[in-house]
Amino acid sequence: MRMDKQVARDRLWRVLEECAPAAGDRLPPERVLKDLVRCSRETLRAVLAAPEAEGEIWRHVGQGTLRGRAPLGRPVKDTPLLEATSPADLMDARRLLEPQVAAAAAMRRMPGDIDLLRRRVAEGRAARYRAACERADDAFHQPIAQVARNPLLIALLRHFSSARCRAIWQRE
Repeated sequence: MRMDKQVARDRLWRVLEECAPAAGDRLPPERVLKDLVRCSRETLRAVLAAPEAEGEIWRHVGQGTLRGRAPLGRPVKDTPLLEATSPADLMDARRLLEPQVAAAAAMRRMPGDIDLLRRRVAEGRAARYRAACERADDAFHQPIAQVARNPLLIALLRHFSSARCRAIWQRE
């Protein structure tokens, strides 16, 4: 028996609120999400269309489904570059670029931006485990790029973030 799509939508909203309450939070992969919603993948994909159209989620192949509107800048897709990047190279690039991004964000900030960044700092301070610290770090740096309102900078910082998720970074 097929599940009613409205029932699936209601369940999806509950799962969204529990698993990914804030913008930028990553939802579980579809194979897990379908079990949480208790529907088929086909039904899940159909009901994901509504929150995506409303800007509640966005999907990107290879990155999954994330809460909130799609970012202004899309991630850089450059696997060979990622594979050739050492953790030292990545940190060097971050040290060179991120202060400039923060300066641009300070000049371009709008009402509410400072509150968002303060919340992200508080979340970072509350993180107790390495994985939580990594997520909090990313959750802080990404909004700085978004406040700078430059799609290329947003994409570059996303690129840095994706490089940090690679196995070599995690080992070191």
